[in-house]
Amino acid sequence: MAGKGGKPVGRVGISVRNSSLDRARALLGVSKGDFDKELDAHRTGNERQTLMPLLERPGLGAEQLKRQKEPVHATEGKLLRSIQNNRLKRARDARDRRIDQAKGFSLDAQDSDSEEEELSKAETFSKSRKKR
Repeated sequence: MAGKGGKPVGRVGISVRNSSLDRARALLGVSKGDFDKELDAHRTGNERQTLMPLLERPGLGAEQLKRQKEPVHATEGKLLRSIQNNRLKRARDARDRRIDQAKGFSLDAQDSDSEEEELSKAETFSKSRKKR
């Protein structure tokens, strides 16, 4: 294809960058060119694989490295610990909610027993008042 002035016009590359990709590049500590080359190597022809699963589970690459007993980049390690701490916090909060609900249920049961006792006392009181 020739453009104005006989200069060849190639395909115009429109780069749509996701901020999470920029963050991933920063975490890896590689240059933009190297990162783009590696990213393009993982994309095949028209079928471009999405990186959405990595967005849904951040730190997945670090978890794989950990399973393979390979050294993890310091920032990835921080990310892994943060994710694990958040998971533990959610589990602890869920456990506390279940315990609170169980306590609330037992307190409700005790309250209903005391309400029944109060009602029976009130009935006997009203019966004794009627007998007079």
